[in-house]
Amino acid sequence: MKRISTVLFTLIVVSVASAAPAVSEPSIEDAQIAFNISIKDVHLAAQSGDDRTIPSDLALVVDAEIGSITIRTDTDDRFVAEVELLGGSWSGEEEIFLYRAYALFDNTDFRDSFSRRSATRLLPGDKILILCRYLGIGVDYDETSPIAVLEAIGLRRLN
Repeated sequence: MKRISTVLFTLIVVSVASAAPAVSEPSIEDAQIAFNISIKDVHLAAQSGDDRTIPSDLALVVDAEIGSITIRTDTDDRFVAEVELLGGSWSGEEEIFLYRAYALFDNTDFRDSFSRRSATRLLPGDKILILCRYLGIGVDYDETSPIAVLEAIGLRRLN
């Protein structure tokens, strides 16, 4: 089981990355992809505490709606956004299930997609498709609820 505190993880990543020598970024060209994993799958794995079925060595393709966007770092040479991803499904005609995960967008290539200074930025409610890697189970801001954490490699707006 992989457990990560979302906020703590983000702070560690920012600290280590700014102090460490250049590390190769995951790239779209190098990604081996598991197309069969959805936001529902990573959400349910986090809720159960058993994420052994979620591959951490393969990229995932996840479509979701943006719930919230938190800019963690926005400097000339660094950009990190934490984005809440939302999905859902109906059970019959009366019950709805909500699926959530967090995605870290840690690359200056994502600045135009999320920065408040960008005229083309994504907003809560927008639908996106991301190529990402599964990082593990984090803890939500209430400090008790488990939540899946993903690292974005690529992004496409769907609406």
